[in-house]
Amino acid sequence: MGRLHSWSTSRRADLWLLGLLLVCLPILEVPKTIFAVLLILVAGVPAVVRDIRLGRAPDALGWALLAMLGVSIASTAVNWPFPSRLKGSYDTFIYTAVFWTVYRSAWREEEKTWLAGAAVLGVLLGLAWGIVAVWQGREQTLELHSVGVVTHSAIYLGIVLMIAVSLGTLGPNAGRTWLGVSAMLLAGLLLMASRGAILAVAVIGTLVMIRAGRPRLWVGSCAAAAILLLVVVQMPNTFSQHRFLTKMTHFLTTGRLDANDTVRATIWRIGMAQVTQGHTLWLGVGPQNFWTIDVARLAFDPPIDPSRVPMTHPHNLFLTKLTEEGIAGLAALLVFFGLIGRRLIVDRKLGKRNDWTWGAAVGALGVPIIAGSFTTPWYHEHAILAMIWLGLYLAPLPDAEVGVVRPHDRSVAGMAPHPYVKVGS
Repeated sequence: MGRLHSWSTSRRADLWLLGLLLVCLPILEVPKTIFAVLLILVAGVPAVVRDIRLGRAPDALGWALLAMLGVSIASTAVNWPFPSRLKGSYDTFIYTAVFWTVYRSAWREEEKTWLAGAAVLGVLLGLAWGIVAVWQGREQTLELHSVGVVTHSAIYLGIVLMIAVSLGTLGPNAGRTWLGVSAMLLAGLLLMASRGAILAVAVIGTLVMIRAGRPRLWVGSCAAAAILLLVVVQMPNTFSQHRFLTKMTHFLTTGRLDANDTVRATIWRIGMAQVTQGHTLWLGVGPQNFWTIDVARLAFDPPIDPSRVPMTHPHNLFLTKLTEEGIAGLAALLVFFGLIGRRLIVDRKLGKRNDWTWGAAVGALGVPIIAGSFTTPWYHEHAILAMIWLGLYLAPLPDAEVGVVRPHDRSVAGMAPHPYVKVGS
């Protein structure tokens, strides 16, 4: 996992804090908050202060982050007061600040691998915790304790699974260890039985393996996944995992949506009605404030019975942004996604698709987008996790031999290169 004993603990306080954050993020509420805030204070704030002193303006990604945070604060202000208070703006601040902190630091290859191990450890501990919770009757589905709802947990697990798959196929020490870890994580994902996350992992995993030029490995992985799926289906329905196959069979045989999907479609109608009728087009109803929408004030044809609709969020990443933060919030998010996506495409053309961090970044961006199109918004733990891995991918690469940080070629995505910074011996 890396020679951490040879690195300066004081110089790499950000490494230890980030590693602890990745371990705690899916399992422990208070520690994850403490480590996130400490990481921002120890590494993020000094980076901002240094940029200000040097008169260095933000690059394109920096402006996109500021836009996302600024729109969240503006949306909160224009809709104040409301029950969610500062919860949405705080969440946006945390994941944008964590991204900027990671993005403005330099990370060695072995450090990134060690951080991948920390992320996997956190998920494996979370799965063990979730299994015990189901066995004890405290939960009906397999969830990661601090992430919560199974759809959220499955997206989080899907991101970490893609990190492990990328290391197992493209990493410097690619081999059975990481592929074995991937199999364990895939088993956990199948037990969670979230269709959106399973679809996302299938699509992104196939893309990464095909682009990496490993068709045999892709075929073998498909066979292994099919065997795991068969085992999960044949197991007792302890984790309510059979619902995945039941819902898919129902849809394929009848062509009709089940009750949950019908409710999701109804929530989409409510979100669009609020956008078109609610006079909140530009800044929305407020971040994480969808549940306060007065459905009775909106017109529907055919009518909707509000008592039958759980008003949590719109169950679509993009509609959530549009409804809660308006056109401004959606535009800021799309610009951020676009900058990251363009960079990944250009790097693929330049041959970097054979770098495991490329596969991990594709997973960090693609899994939440695909799964989030049907379920979970860009919120909370999985948003923080995705931002960490996107930041690690885009961060500068240190050159240990000459003791300087060599920047990526950021011009392809409008990203300003980092200056050469001493990293010590």
